[in-house]
Amino acid sequence: MLKKNNGHASAEAKKFSALKKGIQAVIPPTASVVLNGTIVSQPDLLAQLNAQEAPIDLVTQKRGELQSAIDARRTTDLDRRRFLAAVRAAIVSFLGRANPELTQFGINPVKDSGTMTSQEAQARAQKAKETRAKNGTLGKRQKKALDQQPGTTPPPAPKSA
Repeated sequence: MLKKNNGHASAEAKKFSALKKGIQAVIPPTASVVLNGTIVSQPDLLAQLNAQEAPIDLVTQKRGELQSAIDARRTTDLDRRRFLAAVRAAIVSFLGRANPELTQFGINPVKDSGTMTSQEAQARAQKAKETRAKNGTLGKRQKKALDQQPGTTPPPAPKSA
């Protein structure tokens, strides 16, 4: 799981820093230590630690630059959105709301909803009526009429012991 680094040194960077401090404080510059079977002087050991730490430092630096860039972008988000809305409005005003060329700008043109002729309305009603008859479904008024008819009451539930 990745952890968000808010400008703090990573755990590895802290380990490198502690090792360097300890080497500088405890091991004299003229002394040598055995590292992986080879004898290494204190300055060479510090140089190797610095070389190993360089990629970590680079990541920390780049992460800080990235966060700064993100923060700078966020400060202009509202202005950028308003600008884009104004540009879109200008294009729609120039071309017209229903112009198919709006799709070239990534804007969906307004579609004509169309009006239904009386013949189309009758055909739709007839189709709905046929579908209800086929499926046996009722409308609001038919259900209400059924509810108002005197019906039989259900028998009482049996008593439990």
